[in-house]
Amino acid sequence: MDNTVDTENSLYRIVSMETNLDKSKEVNYLLKHLLRTGANLEKAGNRILSEYHLNQQQFIVLNEIVRKKTMTPNEIVLELGYEKSNISKIIKKLKVLKYLESVLNPDDHRSIILKPTTIGIKIWKQGIHKLNKDNNIMFQKISIEDIIIMKESVHMISNIIFRK
Repeated sequence: MDNTVDTENSLYRIVSMETNLDKSKEVNYLLKHLLRTGANLEKAGNRILSEYHLNQQQFIVLNEIVRKKTMTPNEIVLELGYEKSNISKIIKKLKVLKYLESVLNPDDHRSIILKPTTIGIKIWKQGIHKLNKDNNIMFQKISIEDIIIMKESVHMISNIIFRK
């Protein structure tokens, strides 16, 4: 499959046509719409995940722990950039739902290691399936070339914001 960008019909063409733009105004517009888009994506994710009694942030934490098999709370904070107090609340909720279990860290008895339970893995698989299905429907009218451009743009913005 050819992943080259068709400049006739892409976001690149639309953006490159603009020549005399006020950069500050455009940055503010971009950030406002990224925030609005993020909020709307979070609402959509919350609706999809509500049947599992989870919101988007809780599912993201569960996702990280399932993918990595085990994590400490501090590793989650570092990986996701969430506040420690928020991670503590999310972990407590996931444990109450029996999606996570904690064991004493053998390397440091002052901390715990979090592991997904069998039910947590089952819920994660169902949630991933539903999210992927919804995402594919949402983006079905956007070309792969434009998705690649958007992905690269979001990655660049994330690197600027998180100073990577």
